[in-house]
Amino acid sequence: TVSRLQLSDASVLGRVVGDPSRVIVTLTSGEFARVGSREEFVNVVGTNENVPQVVNRPLARGRYLTETDVDTRRRVAVLGAAIADRMFGDLDPIGRQIAIAGRG
Repeated sequence: TVSRLQLSDASVLGRVVGDPSRVIVTLTSGEFARVGSREEFVNVVGTNENVPQVVNRPLARGRYLTETDVDTRRRVAVLGAAIADRMFGDLDPIGRQIAIAGRG
């Protein structure tokens, strides 16, 4: 389906609630993720840098997206622990490459 909402609508909502950092944007899709010969179908959530201000879900390691990541459309991912374990095994996934939907 196609949404009539655009990314710019998030800034309007931010003004309505009085704090733009309290608005998150999400786009969800199911995609294949691949690391080497390991491939798995995963849920992918595209979002913005405001997640830590809105959702109380601390990370065990790494970091959430930054405003620079979003503005420059940097290809970074925040992985859940289960998918990180299945895709990377004993390797530390931080700083490693993962292909999502054929892009890596």
